[in-house]
Amino acid sequence: MQASGKILHIGDNIDFHNDIDNLFSVTFLPLDFFDSWERGSLLSNFVADYYGHNFPGPEARNLISTVVNELIENAVKFSRNNSMPVIITIKKRKEEMLIQADNCLPKHRQDAFVAVCREISEKDLDELYVKRMHENLKDPNSSGIGLILIKKDYCAGLSFSFYTDDRHGTHVAVTAKLDFDDLRKQQ
Repeated sequence: MQASGKILHIGDNIDFHNDIDNLFSVTFLPLDFFDSWERGSLLSNFVADYYGHNFPGPEARNLISTVVNELIENAVKFSRNNSMPVIITIKKRKEEMLIQADNCLPKHRQDAFVAVCREISEKDLDELYVKRMHENLKDPNSSGIGLILIKKDYCAGLSFSFYTDDRHGTHVAVTAKLDFDDLRKQQ
């Protein structure tokens, strides 16, 4: 999508455009996933199988699959319209994978999602996780737990870019950065 106007960036500074070794992108409609949620795991497992051989150990495949699946599910659940496209783009460069989900947000959820993104980027993730778990007991539709886990448990970089286009309104591009070189050093 072509951005018009101001872009609001929250989170880690992730360069999504330079030094790419490989790119894979798929566009789909959320409506297709509501017919069969299994499609999300099929797509995330495909990506993990395709890219997993680039990185050592079986945990690489599981990590890729988990992160891709989480971004797909969030984009589908929180799309403005079930007939508006979601774009998943995966880029590999050296020892890194960049995974981005881009979808159009419903107007009534924009401010709340911006607040969730700010919390994930600025607060202690362990405390935030416990807080979200308690909130989820009261309201199962509360959001952010999966994104917190991506950042907290998988040490992924996480970036949120909000922008508008003249045709569809406000979009969010959620980008996760998996650095397998850093992950190896931590183990």
